Amino acid sequence: MRSKVMTLCMLSGWLLAHPVWADDTQLTGFDEDTMPEVAQPAEAGGEWHFIAGGVAAAVPRYEGANSTRGIAFPLFDASYGKFFAGDLRGIGYQFVKERNLQFGVRLGGAPGRKESADARLAGTGDLQRSGEFGLFLNTRNDIGYFKFKVGGGKRGSHAELGAGLDFRPAQRDILRVGATVGWANAEYMQAYFGIDATQATSSGLPAYQAAGGLHNYGLMTSWTHVFNRHWLGSIALSQRHVAGSARNSPLVQSTSGGSASCVALYLL
Repeated sequence: MRSKVMTLCMLSGWLLAHPVWADDTQLTGFDEDTMPEVAQPAEAGGEWHFIAGGVAAAVPRYEGANSTRGIAFPLFDASYGKFFAGDLRGIGYQFVKERNLQFGVRLGGAPGRKESADARLAGTGDLQRSGEFGLFLNTRNDIGYFKFKVGGGKRGSHAELGAGLDFRPAQRDILRVGATVGWANAEYMQAYFGIDATQATSSGLPAYQAAGGLHNYGLMTSWTHVFNRHWLGSIALSQRHVAGSARNSPLVQSTSGGSASCVALYLL
C-alpha cells in the first residue's frame, strides 16, 4: 500500500509541474466518461489503470478573443481504486465510483493567461496558473448525462453545470450532444474580465469592474470510438458564449468562441 501511495504522490508531483495540466483540457471537449463501457476500467477495484495519449486542438487565444490558436500536448492519467491523478481530471479522490455515478474532490488548475497572447491584452499583465480545490458530481444513464462541478482558489470561485444526450449508434461508439452553463463570483470575474487602475494606465483600456453571476454558456458535441481494447479516439466541437458582466468587458472582442479537437488515447 505504501508503494502505491508513493507512486500516486510522484504522479501528482509530475502533474503539478506539467505545463498544460488540469482544466486547460476542458477546452478539448473530451471527458473520461464519454468512453464506451467496453473501454472503461472496472469500478473502484484494487488495480492500477493508466491512460496515455495526446490532443490537438484549435481554441480561442483567451476567453473573449476573436481569434484562435493551435495547441497540442500529451495526456496522462493514472488511477488506483478511488484515487486518480492526471491531465484529464487533475488530482483527487472519488467517494463514489460507479459506472453511472461519480462523486468526489479534486485539485485542478485555474487557467493562466499571457498578455502576449493577443494585442488586446497588452499592458494587462500575465495571469499565472494556479491550483484550485473543488467538488464534482457526474451521473449518466442510457439516455444522457448530468455533470456539476464547483471550484475555488486565490482567484475566486466558479461552478459549472452540464447536461445532454448520449447516442450509441454502435457498441464501440458514443455520440454526445450537450450544453453547459457556468457561474462565477465577483473575484473570479474581475481576475479574467476586469481592468483595475494600474492595468488601465498600462494598457490604455478603460477601467472595468466585473460583477459576479452568470459567466458563460455553450453547446458541444463529441464522437468517441473504440478501435480495440487499447486504442480510442475522440473528436469534439464546442461553441461557448461569455455572459453576464463579462460581455461588457473591454477585454472581450467576441462574445462567442468555438473550439475543435482531436484526442487519441491508449489504455494500458
